[in-house]
Amino acid sequence: MRCKSCDYALWNIRTRICPECSAPFKPSDFEFAPSSVKFCCLHCGQAYYGTGEKGHLVPTLFDCTSCRQRVHMDEMVLLPAEGITEQQTTVDRMLWLERGERGVIRRWFATIKWAMVQPNRLIRATPENSSIGGAWAYAVLTGFAFLAIGLFLPSVFAQLPLIGMPGGLMRFSLMGIGLSVIATGVGFALLIYLWALSAHGLLRITGGGVRSFARTSHAIFYSAGAGILIAVPCCGPWLGWIWWAVSATNMVKEAHRIHGGRAAFAVLALPTVCAIALPLGYWALIMFIMLGMRGGGMFGGPGAAWTPQNMPVTTLSSSLMQYSFQNSGIGPQHAIELMLAGNLQGWGAGGPTPPFCYPGTQTTAASIPVNAGTLQSFQALPRTKQLGEIQQVLNATPANVIAHRFGDYVFTYHGATINTMDPTLWMVVMLPDPAVNPAPAPGDAVHIGLGNYSVTSTTFGQLPALVQAQNQYRATLGLPPLPDLSTVTHGNPALPVAATQPTQK
Repeated sequence: MRCKSCDYALWNIRTRICPECSAPFKPSDFEFAPSSVKFCCLHCGQAYYGTGEKGHLVPTLFDCTSCRQRVHMDEMVLLPAEGITEQQTTVDRMLWLERGERGVIRRWFATIKWAMVQPNRLIRATPENSSIGGAWAYAVLTGFAFLAIGLFLPSVFAQLPLIGMPGGLMRFSLMGIGLSVIATGVGFALLIYLWALSAHGLLRITGGGVRSFARTSHAIFYSAGAGILIAVPCCGPWLGWIWWAVSATNMVKEAHRIHGGRAAFAVLALPTVCAIALPLGYWALIMFIMLGMRGGGMFGGPGAAWTPQNMPVTTLSSSLMQYSFQNSGIGPQHAIELMLAGNLQGWGAGGPTPPFCYPGTQTTAASIPVNAGTLQSFQALPRTKQLGEIQQVLNATPANVIAHRFGDYVFTYHGATINTMDPTLWMVVMLPDPAVNPAPAPGDAVHIGLGNYSVTSTTFGQLPALVQAQNQYRATLGLPPLPDLSTVTHGNPALPVAATQPTQK
């Protein structure tokens, strides 16, 4: 029993004033392990042992059996029982809140252990008047540490082979991870606080007998240690919350002394909704962005309607925009760099299609040249050798290139700042590779990715007039004019008129 103001030991003190700081105290202000403390009569010293709730005497007011004086528990002199140390007189203490007696790391792991295997003990040891903010900070720290191990570190290690690559690939990847870390951290902190609010609200709605919001918060936040499986790479970040939810349910049940089913409903409602709503919400967001282009909507202009046929161009435009946002508006030196961005696999309409091959054309990964090999052989290489192949492609790409072809797509973004959401600037044009496809008919569709994620569609017969209009716009940006895009091949990129065209494959 120690003073709550200065931590002075209050054993064997007849007055109700702390000798150290003069703060008043009463034995009933403290909680003891049952039968661990002697309550001695102030008049004759007769000892009694607390067996009631919180280790107190029952009853608290009675006549002493020895001296027959009327005594109250709060007037008695307290001592640890024979053979009992001071530490043994206390009930379980919330280890995370025990400052100074053990290091932060030891207290953290001890709290994690209790959350995993003894959640009821953990919530009983947590004082009801302890800080909600402190508990929230503990949960954020713990959950974020698990996410860093299970999600962020594997992502960083996967990008280490990019060190030394030109074109901003390393910066593109690491800055993307950094933004993800910040967004995930903020979202995680807000979500778990919303979890506590929703759980307590449901407890209120489903019946009475509910204690304070602090108790619900303590149960949700301090059970975060049971989410340690989140630290398991790959599956952990998606499944590790299950143990956390089970631990939180047990702690809510104990904290409010309610039925387990009611506690489970309150605790599991929000995680269940999130497990369903987040994937659906992500899909809905993507569809909103795509369908927002329809009919000159939020992103597009005339002819900017999204269709399954121009989805591959949308994929490329999005990848280019993402790259540019991480590189001060500069696009990749060559489109092959997008192969390492991780968002081109499985693109295309109607099912999986090799990157840079438009569905329905005769272009295949085996027909797209990459140095001395093909895109097909490139994809079969280990990552370190892919990096070497990309380096060779970049070395062979002229610095003053205006447009270059890769597969069925002509990339026209060179020299422009493409992170400004420009609805007029062309970034990529779908034109089947003339090396393996017949010449397009005037009515054949051509899809153009613009600098604001949108795609406009036209026909091959209308393309020359649109190129002329695009060149007029490019002139206002200080960009050189585009040539006849059907003449841009893998071995013949578009260069300024005064430059000599290289011959490369």
